Amino acid sequence: MPFPDARAALAALADGSASPEALREIVTAFPQLRSVVAAYPAADEPLLAWLRDLRDPAVDAQLAKRTAATPPPGPVVQPTPVQPVPQPTAVHPVRQAAPVHTAPQPVVAVPAAAKPPATPTEPPAAPSEPRPRRMWPVVVGVLAALVVLGGGVGLAFAGGLLGGSTGTQAAPPPAEPTEQPSETASAQPTESPGVSEPPSQSPNVMPTPTPTTMPVGLTCWDGSAGASAADCAAPTGKDAAWEYLRFAFPSIASHATCEQVDSSKNREYSGFTVMWDCELGEALVRYRFWEKPSDAVSLYDDKYDAKTTLATYDLLVGADPVSGWVKTDKDTVKGPGGVKRVVATGWLPDHQLSFSVEGDTTDALWAAFETIRMRPADQLLGQPADQTPVEVPVLVQPA
Repeated sequence: MPFPDARAALAALADGSASPEALREIVTAFPQLRSVVAAYPAADEPLLAWLRDLRDPAVDAQLAKRTAATPPPGPVVQPTPVQPVPQPTAVHPVRQAAPVHTAPQPVVAVPAAAKPPATPTEPPAAPSEPRPRRMWPVVVGVLAALVVLGGGVGLAFAGGLLGGSTGTQAAPPPAEPTEQPSETASAQPTESPGVSEPPSQSPNVMPTPTPTTMPVGLTCWDGSAGASAADCAAPTGKDAAWEYLRFAFPSIASHATCEQVDSSKNREYSGFTVMWDCELGEALVRYRFWEKPSDAVSLYDDKYDAKTTLATYDLLVGADPVSGWVKTDKDTVKGPGGVKRVVATGWLPDHQLSFSVEGDTTDALWAAFETIRMRPADQLLGQPADQTPVEVPVLVQPA
């Protein structure tokens, strides 16, 4: 089905109506939605393999969740009951048990590491018969974008909703071959003379996952090593706080003009608070650390009361809901040249962090909002030592 824009594609992903052919159109026409497709339960293995070859951190993070959610083989697989909860809900990939093979398949397997020869601008062809699909829980970030866009607030972040690289695309794999009949499989010899390695599984069969283990440790934001998150402490001084902000918000490094600001004396704060102010031309993005979260609560309670708050949104880091909020202000602030800028503020009380965006227009505000990237909420003080650093977008949905 042709999609006129990213929002229409998001709608199909949110309601679970995207067919295998539609998924291939989405990853080709809207690269920023590839991480959503990677989490889509009905995505078939050839398409997932194509996404895996992209080496996109946001896509790989969703693929890793699918692998982690796949249980080891056993006589009975009990799916986890889905409890009805209010939106938003986290993405729960479909759990698939790997079937037990009586003999390896040495003939029609396609090695997992092989690079497919198809045209690099197109994803693999859809299977001739789509697989059965369970009801997919609403992707909170996708639904958030659709609701806000439809509500007239001017939230223009559909173009970069869930990240995903727009760079060079990996060559797609060939269409999924037909699985051999069971009679043929049973007739295959258990060993192939002259073959030094066992044959790969058929592409139609999900590989048996290796049992997951806890990472060896963490690399803290300041470069020190820790066995757990408790070993990675929050910054204790202003200079350390500025450096920590650069770790917590990787997007600071992507802005051309940013300056350090010490706003500790702007009010009677009990602790210090420092910021990075990044001017983007038609907007400004401000990243802030609070030594004492109570200082932020005092400031924002005064700033966003019933009379001055235009709208309140729940806050998501990547696709995961976190404690906190995003609010827009009825009042404006003075920008360069005396222009009156509209304002949105985000507050994460559990992490001593806030951010705000000021825009010459509402569209400029939300376009700047799209550029914000954070570490995942569970990696804001340190990342697993054996993993590549991950950054995710900040999303909102009506409270």
